[in-house]
Formats: sequence, C-alpha cells, structure tokens
Amino acid sequence: YPYQPLLSENHIRLLLLEPLAPSSTQKSQPICATLHQVELDSKSLSTRPYKALSYEWVVRNEQSGHEWRVHEEQNEVNPTILLDGHIVHIGENLYNALGSIRRLKGAIGGSDLWLWVDALCINQGDVQERGHQVRLMKRIYETAEMVLVWLGMGNDLTHLATKVLNLEADELQDRVAMERLERDELHGIQQICEMGYWRRVWILQEVVLARNYMVICNQDFVTMDKFQRALALLCKHTWKTKLREFVLWLPESPAQEIMALRSSRGTSSSLIQWVRICVRCRFGATEPRDHVYALLGISDDCEGKIEPDYSRSVRKVYSSAIA
Repeated sequence: YPYQPLLSENHIRLLLLEPLAPSSTQKSQPICATLHQVELDSKSLSTRPYKALSYEWVVRNEQSGHEWRVHEEQNEVNPTILLDGHIVHIGENLYNALGSIRRLKGAIGGSDLWLWVDALCINQGDVQERGHQVRLMKRIYETAEMVLVWLGMGNDLTHLATKVLNLEADELQDRVAMERLERDELHGIQQICEMGYWRRVWILQEVVLARNYMVICNQDFVTMDKFQRALALLCKHTWKTKLREFVLWLPESPAQEIMALRSSRGTSSSLIQWVRICVRCRFGATEPRDHVYALLGISDDCEGKIEPDYSRSVRKVYSSAIA
C-alpha cells in the first residue's frame, strides 16, 4: 500500500470502514476501507469520533505453546481487504475483527465506522514513523471514543459466557447467590478471562487508559460496565461451594489483573514499577523493544526521557529503561 507521509507530527491516520450492506454477507462483500489523515486534537476529531481497536498480532496455540504471526503484510496466504482500492494482505485475526465490527455497527454506534488500527494506520515499513506514532499512543487511546477489545472468534462456550456477562445486575446477582450458573457457562467465562489477548503488554495502555471499551468475541459483545461488574461479583463469591472449583482462579486471571490495574490507574507508577508488574503478570510482546515502549504512556517518570526508536538495539533500549 502506497502510504502518503503524515502531514505533521500531530497527525494520525484513521480508517473509515465501509459498512456491510443489508443484503450482503461477509463472503459476498469484500472488506473495504479508506485511510484519512486527521490532526490529533479535539477540534479536528469532533466531527469524526473514532474507536481504537485492541487485538492480538500473534496468536498462541494453547496446547503446543507455539506462536505465529497474525499480521504478515507480504504473506499472500493471508486474507485481503481493499484499502483505497489497493489489495492489502492482513492477518486472519485482524480480518475477522474488521468483519465482526462492520456487522456490529449498530451496537458499536456512530453514523460512520471510524477506526484506529495500528497495523493499517501506521506505515509499519517506516521505522521512523513507527517510533513517532508510538509516542502518540497514549493520546490516541485516551482520545478514542471507545476501545474495541477483540478477543477472537470464540466458540460455543464463550457464546454462553457472554449471555451471562450481559445479564442485568439483579438477575446476575440472584444467579450467583443461588449458585445457578451452569458448568459450561463458567467454563466459557474462564476461557474469556484467560485468553492470550489479556497477556499483551500493550493492553496496559490500550485498556487501562480507555475512557470506555467494549469486549467483542465473534458476534457477541459485552459493554465495559457489565464486564467489570460481572467479574467483580464473581470474585466476591469464590467461597460458594458449587462455584469454588471454577472461580478460585478468577482473582488472578489475566482479565481480572487488567481490571485491577485499570481501577488503580490514578495511582502514580514509575517505569520500573510497571516493568515489575509485567514480569509478575507475564505480559508478552513479539517486538522486544515494546516491553519498554508499551509502558511509556502510563509511566510517570518517562516524559521526554525515552523516545521510541525501533532502530536502536534491544540492549540499548533496556539499558535506558533502568538508567
């Protein structure tokens, strides 16, 4: 794709996703989108509020432990989209996310689907641009109207789980108190809370800083308020006899750890403190430098001290983090 240079240091690209026609299906209508440059300030964005996509670039096979990339720009076996009329290869996970988002347009809200997607809105082949856009990531996610948390295509169990997570507060409270949650529902909630997505180091910035977010799994979705409320309620009832074997894991699950960090986001934290959290919680990244760069936006002692630069060696990046 022939990227045009960004107009200024304060500009980003937004993806305008073409909606799915009422009579069309995912297979019959290709995913089409256009890129537009906007200045990252409230005046420019007031007419086009956008959602920021948070997703996995790499998917881990939970049985074998192997990882594989889900975004390889030049990989011709990957699915394609039309970007400003150009055929662009993207990872299967991102392709599925964009397909689900356009089908969920009514639930997501907004007259147009303006998105910020790092793999497409940043020229990944330009090392200098990548570094500059990483510096803006905190503002990008804080400014976004909503962060769309894409967990993947899910399965029958996660489908059951989202139905439980979407229950109204009183009904969910009654079902938990009376221990009327089915085994498959609990297994589904466990799958959602332990998905590899929650172990991404970038999620600390993408979700912790989000004004609002929506958790999406295929065509199922859960709003921020309902997701946080359901996890908090289940954590309070881990002593229940029937629930114990299923939810004792919940307080230390990756998803709940993220929710706890989000609830304490007003607390001052240094880069080294965040690094310790990442080690304890086993957050990962495919790009080694991102173990530092992903934490800059949420660290109180890094402004102006460390500039994201992907041309620097990993050793130098790590050394600057502990200097």
